[in-house]
Amino acid sequence: MVTPPRSTPERIFARRNQEILLNDLLREQLQVTRDNITATYELDPSAVQSPTNFSLHVQKLVENALAASELKNADPSAKLSVQAKLLRLKEKSEVPLVTYQPRTLTPLAFERQRTVYVAPVPRERAYKLLPRDVLLCSHMIDTHGEDYEGMSKDPKNVYRDTARGLQRKLRVFKESPHFATYQKAKDTGRTVQEILDEEAAAATPVAATA
Repeated sequence: MVTPPRSTPERIFARRNQEILLNDLLREQLQVTRDNITATYELDPSAVQSPTNFSLHVQKLVENALAASELKNADPSAKLSVQAKLLRLKEKSEVPLVTYQPRTLTPLAFERQRTVYVAPVPRERAYKLLPRDVLLCSHMIDTHGEDYEGMSKDPKNVYRDTARGLQRKLRVFKESPHFATYQKAKDTGRTVQEILDEEAAAATPVAATA
């Protein structure tokens, strides 16, 4: 490990001389220059005798000195007297005040929508069966009554419906308007096929004869 050389008195003296020279150079660079503002004003000899006139002339002289062009172009960061600051405030253009007028807002008209809920009207179920289904249900009721297992084994059950399926089909048949056709056939002693033919003929419009 290398140890730095110790400072000798000659080196300390040389270092102090360098610091003194640097301080002197900084002082020379930081010297403040002051410029005197001169203003000429003709003084009336009679103003010296009257103290009031003399003060007025002194005030005019100060105003002329402050209004000099050198003061106007001076550094704004420099310290000014109270009178110079007042003069600068006078020279500044007054900023126009912006006035705002309150405006009343009128609410926009809007249409109020009113929703009225109407209860749905229950529609009656209208079951429409084919003529072959009407004949099958009429045969099952006449032959087996309420025996749905026997209905499932009937030879006319060509679609091989189960007992539950036949029960559902007969329930629909009894709730349909075709059940009235079955009852009419039972009351009149005719077959269901004859009643169906009459109803089909009545529903067919008759062609107009020439």
